[in-house]
Amino acid sequence: MIRIFDLEVTVIYTDYLFYSTVWRGTLSEGEFEKFALRACTYINSLTFGRAASVAENDKRRDNLAFCLCAVTDLLASASASGGFDHGTISSIKNDGFEVAYHEPNSNSANTSTSAADPLYSAAMFWLGSTGLLYCGNN
Repeated sequence: MIRIFDLEVTVIYTDYLFYSTVWRGTLSEGEFEKFALRACTYINSLTFGRAASVAENDKRRDNLAFCLCAVTDLLASASASGGFDHGTISSIKNDGFEVAYHEPNSNSANTSTSAADPLYSAAMFWLGSTGLLYCGNN
């Protein structure tokens, strides 16, 4: 449970104890709470709301906890360094959802979506085999 402006907000995938002991994260509890809330929102968006309904005893819960820790650390790192620098978009494809970026100060394109988006790459690593990223009907 996180307290923001006298409101209680639940970070549903894991807590600071897991983050600091199992994941061995280095953020303070306050920093964790700040970025974990954003990470939860990102993960829930990627999973089309399915992540929020994963039961406590569901095996995928561990994957969600590790995913939350990874995305939280990436968001905190990006915040500290001024954000992710993808460069400019050079093309977007629809069917396989691919975004190509021109690397900053370069004319070459990077056509790997996961390499261009570290948050999505982390989510794919931890959630790719869970079925939570599937965009069709269950």
